[in-house]
Amino acid sequence: GIIENFRELKADLAANGQTVELCLNKVAKRAPEVADSYRERLKQRVNKALTELNVTLDDAIFKIK
Repeated sequence: GIIENFRELKADLAANGQTVELCLNKVAKRAPEVADSYRERLKQRVNKALTELNVTLDDAIFKIK
């Protein structure tokens, strides 16, 4: 009946919520690595472009957070 359908829906939603939580935890754990990787790639590209233009900057500019 209706009550059983609601119980099944509740269980399904709870399971989905747990799956979403696990996925979010994985994303949160990996986020700093992704940001560091992106920052390093960006720094390399900027340095390459500046070198090609014969421009030099202090590394301190890349420590802005």
